[in-house]
Amino acid sequence: MSSRTGSVGRIFRVMRGKPLGALGGLLIIALVATALLAPVLAPYDPIKIKSSDRLQAPSLNHPLGTDDFGRDILSRVIYGARISMLLGLGAVAISTLLAAIIGILSGYYGDASTPSCNGASIR
Repeated sequence: MSSRTGSVGRIFRVMRGKPLGALGGLLIIALVATALLAPVLAPYDPIKIKSSDRLQAPSLNHPLGTDDFGRDILSRVIYGARISMLLGLGAVAISTLLAAIIGILSGYYGDASTPSCNGASIR
């Protein structure tokens, strides 16, 4: 029990020491939670067209209003978080894979005199 309390205390100390980093971490957690809980959080179906609700101004029923087709903008933003997360993670995965391949090949075939290894050579 004391190790758990110690780790929670350590987290709070880091958050107090680096408030902008803590804010960024909380924003990332909120974005991931929104993406994962989109079906629960979205008040309306983001794809359903309802022509009677076209171009409504923000109201209690539609906090961000509706678009040209009567779709709720808040629901579309919430579901858009899923697509944003997927694209971001895909870009990171692809770039990490390519960087690992280039690094492995440079380390295996290259030496300090090759142009691809000049900046990262260890002597």
